[in-house]
Amino acid sequence: QKQRNRSCCAACVRAMESADDLLHRRHTSSFLVCAAVAKLKHPIKKRPGEKLIAQKPGEEHKEGGTGILVHGCHLSGEGWEEIVWGKPPHELGRLPHAVLLAWEEKASVVILGTGASEKDGLKESEYTVKYLWDHWKQLAEFEPLHRVPLDEAEALMRRITVLDTTTQNTDQEAR
Repeated sequence: QKQRNRSCCAACVRAMESADDLLHRRHTSSFLVCAAVAKLKHPIKKRPGEKLIAQKPGEEHKEGGTGILVHGCHLSGEGWEEIVWGKPPHELGRLPHAVLLAWEEKASVVILGTGASEKDGLKESEYTVKYLWDHWKQLAEFEPLHRVPLDEAEALMRRITVLDTTTQNTDQEAR
């Protein structure tokens, strides 16, 4: 697991080194948080190499903003639920952490990455977001989320979450 996180971080850093127009980056082993996202492009179904924008089709383009990329996790990987959900009350997995970051950073977009795995006919990002909505009320078990109004955060997340269903690995997600 530690080796995977190191290579994950290295892939993200390599992919983002060329994005020197970004004003601010907050990077963890599971996330890439970028301010000035408006300079990037993000269609709903991003293809490898395409850039990201902070709006969905039909929405008005806004200058600035923060984008959060939540890396995919292989659905049959050992400890998937602990990686993605965590262990309340203090160990936030990728999804609770994404909700917290989206709220704190006033994110314009949260992108759920994907990969090569599928479960129940769903890609990683589709399965992961379904897991989030199915377990939303349990976010209240995480102490860092006690200061977040979860009803408002859910409305925000439903509005700004974008699913990547085409990339196959972390390096492609971050490009």
